[in-house]
Amino acid sequence: MVYSSKNFKINISDKEKEGLIKNLKIGILCQLQKEGYFSSEQVNQMIKEINS
Repeated sequence: MVYSSKNFKINISDKEKEGLIKNLKIGILCQLQKEGYFSSEQVNQMIKEINS
């Protein structure tokens, strides 16, 4: 684990940001499906919408 008492910045491109946000959304949806909030069909449809 890394701890820092100072702020630091990471430079990433807009394309990388977009990919990270998509992966975060998909990860959250998958976790919610595991917890029973969504069916697999619902999650698959939402992932298709995120990727388009």
